[in-house]
Amino acid sequence: MLRDLEFERKREIIKLLIALTNELRPYVPLLLSYHGLLTKLDFVRAKALFAISIDGEMPVLVRESEINLINARHPLLMISLKKENQSVVPLNIKIDEQDRVIVVSGPNAGGKSVCMKTVGLLQIMVQAGLLIPADEHSKIGIFKQIFADIGDDQSIESDLSTYSAHLSKMKYFMEWANAKTLILIDEFGTGTDPQFGGPIAESVLESLNRKNVRGVLTTHYSNLKTFANSTSGLENASMLFDNAKMLPLYILSLGKPGSSYAFEIAQKIGLGADVIESAKRKVGNYQKKVDTLLVDLERDKKDLIEAKRSVDKKEERVKALLAENEQLK
Repeated sequence: MLRDLEFERKREIIKLLIALTNELRPYVPLLLSYHGLLTKLDFVRAKALFAISIDGEMPVLVRESEINLINARHPLLMISLKKENQSVVPLNIKIDEQDRVIVVSGPNAGGKSVCMKTVGLLQIMVQAGLLIPADEHSKIGIFKQIFADIGDDQSIESDLSTYSAHLSKMKYFMEWANAKTLILIDEFGTGTDPQFGGPIAESVLESLNRKNVRGVLTTHYSNLKTFANSTSGLENASMLFDNAKMLPLYILSLGKPGSSYAFEIAQKIGLGADVIESAKRKVGNYQKKVDTLLVDLERDKKDLIEAKRSVDKKEERVKALLAENEQLK
């Protein structure tokens, strides 16, 4: 008896569903069009809400393969720090026909990788139709290809070491890159003996530069800094570091390479003085002089920036006083 009732219930449900389907069948094309419209509306609304959450702006789109980011912030870092009531140090970077590839150097944990990832992520966001957390006067071109070598891609299955994986990507980049390609390379040349990794990285960079690619790469290698300084199309940049407080400033400074601050950071974390002194003696005199020069340049640059900020504040104060004076007349 109970089984019969269950069967009758199921049969009645099927009968109702069939009746409802027959009733709606003439309206299927209309329902599908409404579904498509609502999907688009939901997509646009999601993009708008995301843009509001990251203070997104529409940059100026240009035909040339160039990037000029003004006060740009990494969106994911921005969202994360906003929860802690902190702000992101803005990034200002320019990539154009004269300075096609930016070679970023500086201390570990100084913001080199975040700088490179910010450029890549914002470029992808623009090409995906999303607003970006940057000044509205920023300029963004469109790239046909975006190549990235970030992180460790070693693979047991493919019999690839860390360095082999990097070289495989470099081979692909050199084969397929062109003037409409944006290249992002993190810790360029690492993974093998610096004595050989440095020259190979320099040769790869030379090949990519001949193809007029655009891009950002991070490195600690001195030979790449020297090569960028003497080669047309390449531009050195560094992440500023407060060597008095031993803290990174997360500010990108274009036009000069940066020191890795290896000894200073080792001293800060408490590595033995005898170990640090021993390491300094093992470093060649030339390299020691170069690193000291970079540290001095960075300190001078920081002092100059602080002086400029002070002058700007005084100018604003003078303008305010002049405006008050005009109102009193």
